Amino acid sequence: MAKGSREVLEQPDGHRVNITVKAGLCLVDPRAVLSPLEEGEHPPPPAEESFKLVFTLPGMEEPLELQCGGDMVHEQQVNEGYIESLVNTPGEFKLVGEDNQEVGCYKISMASWAMGTPKVVREELVRIDCSTQEAEEALVAGQEEAVTEGFTEEAKQQKIEEMTAAVTALKAERVAILDPSNIDFTWEISEYELQVLLRCQCETNVARLPGCSALQKVSISLQLGDPMMSEELEMKLNPLAITLVEARNLPDKPLNFRQLMERCEDPYAEYEFLGKKVRTFPQKHQQHMHWNFTSVFFVGLEDQSELMRKLEAEPLRVYLHDRDPKELQLVTDEELREMGCYDWYYAKKAAKGCDPNAPCLLYTSDAADEEDSVDLGGRRIIKKKKKIKRRCCKHTLRYKTTQ
Repeated sequence: MAKGSREVLEQPDGHRVNITVKAGLCLVDPRAVLSPLEEGEHPPPPAEESFKLVFTLPGMEEPLELQCGGDMVHEQQVNEGYIESLVNTPGEFKLVGEDNQEVGCYKISMASWAMGTPKVVREELVRIDCSTQEAEEALVAGQEEAVTEGFTEEAKQQKIEEMTAAVTALKAERVAILDPSNIDFTWEISEYELQVLLRCQCETNVARLPGCSALQKVSISLQLGDPMMSEELEMKLNPLAITLVEARNLPDKPLNFRQLMERCEDPYAEYEFLGKKVRTFPQKHQQHMHWNFTSVFFVGLEDQSELMRKLEAEPLRVYLHDRDPKELQLVTDEELREMGCYDWYYAKKAAKGCDPNAPCLLYTSDAADEEDSVDLGGRRIIKKKKKIKRRCCKHTLRYKTTQ
């Protein structure tokens, strides 16, 4: 679909919101990193424009296409059903090469758009919209005045440029106010990570390899032209947002991060709140993990007395899965028996007192003291999980709630 094109999805009721989608790539020239044996042996990388993004946002019936390096505006009809789909359904983006082969597939959570908009932001948008309308009317009047009053061409040009600059500045200010609601997604693979994935060709690793050897980075940006929810709908749903920000000081013993990448699934965090299970998208193994993963719960639809009982009686527990083994076993049980090591191996494993497949209790709200940064060296958690020494001694989780 051409740059600047527009697609409308019709839904009953609600209001319309413009969503601007942008896509960009970073491609590596193999000739710059490989020494050619002879001229022309390494072909140049494909052009960015030869790739396209085929994406489906929540509520869409048909996918849309966007040429990489460009942008498009999608006009979305928003109602209560659409807001609920934002929370429950991620957007799916497929990168397609010039031969129409899928290069990569990425899922992006849109839940942050269901968080609502602060009152001060709405008031500021109303002020800017009124000022923009007045500036545009003054621009039209100034153009007519310049003609009727007989201004010189230079004076007329200067007057119009000043008024046009005022309108442009107001529009830029409006974009900046809505900037926190933007969703920016980046997929990137380093040379180090690529080497690890290629060393261990299990199914999980192969799925992460890019379909194009020259592809190094993919950037996708989603921008709103207006607040996603109306004030009336926001008051009815009363959204409560929980954002997992980051986990720090993840252990690299007894296995370092390279060994974890080879032997374990990509780590993720999960928790349950108000009967709903939430799971972050997986990330690669590293010391500090940044999610910034937002989940939204519509507490306005809950029974308020039951809601308060749950919030007071049930602590929020966040589990980090950073040791889930891949479907990859270097030595089978049968081979252990042949070597005479079977009983010794499992006795040694049981003596350690920990299950390597068990998730780590990363955070519990009853020990948080309402701080937005919790050091899991706290005595209460250590006492409950004292056997899991390798993961509960130094973790720190940052989180935030918004309502």
